[in-house]
Amino acid sequence: MMTSQLAVYPRHNEIVESLERRNVVRRLNNVVLATTDVLLPSGSQIVVLIEGGASGDRITASDAGAALISLAEAGLELDAAAYASMRRLAGKLGLRLEDGVLRSEPVSPDESAYAVVVVANGAREIAQAAFDAGHRQEKRRFRERVEQELSAIFGSAIIQKSARLNGYSEDSLRFDYLVTLDRRSRLVVDAPVPDGSSIASVVLRQADIKAAKIPGMHQAIVYDEADNWRSTSLAQLKLAQVPLINSRCLQDGLLAAIA
Repeated sequence: MMTSQLAVYPRHNEIVESLERRNVVRRLNNVVLATTDVLLPSGSQIVVLIEGGASGDRITASDAGAALISLAEAGLELDAAAYASMRRLAGKLGLRLEDGVLRSEPVSPDESAYAVVVVANGAREIAQAAFDAGHRQEKRRFRERVEQELSAIFGSAIIQKSARLNGYSEDSLRFDYLVTLDRRSRLVVDAPVPDGSSIASVVLRQADIKAAKIPGMHQAIVYDEADNWRSTSLAQLKLAQVPLINSRCLQDGLLAAIA
């Protein structure tokens, strides 16, 4: 069996030898697998597949879908527009994204080591961009859900998105939502995602508006536990010293916040 494979893929031994200088390499039937030291955002190493090369012909390298599979494993997904953006990014990197698989253009077997480097680094960049896009989509969907629930809870109240208020520092602060309950009572709501910059900005502006002691101003921070919040991140949100509400209990939490 191995003799037959070597006859069909006469240069696979050369490919393996050239890749072994930097990668852990093995053959699997008619493909060569190169485990690189390049990491996906999930922390897993990228394994590049070398395919083709029959009778010494050109080969292609791919990530076997690893970049976008890691996105799905994290519970994220891309809509059509975001996927199209990933395809454009792949093109800028000299690669193709087809059916979720990142591939190099066909190259000669002599260029296999270069192809592995390009695909591995490209897969890392595509994965990071996809994670960023997936998180933005999740954030947008969560905020849309919060907005719908605010409307359902407070009925005729005026709800403003991305509302600006001046805090104690006299800076103009942007809040996700400002709910005007009546002429004397308002509620500012933020719906952060579990990343450092989002948490820090929410804590700072909520603390700033709290320090301003504006009459009739109520505050709340809403989080979605499905976003896999760490206990340390939730503890950071509590530093603002305003009601912190799990979105599963949104109505009860918000009504308590304005009581």
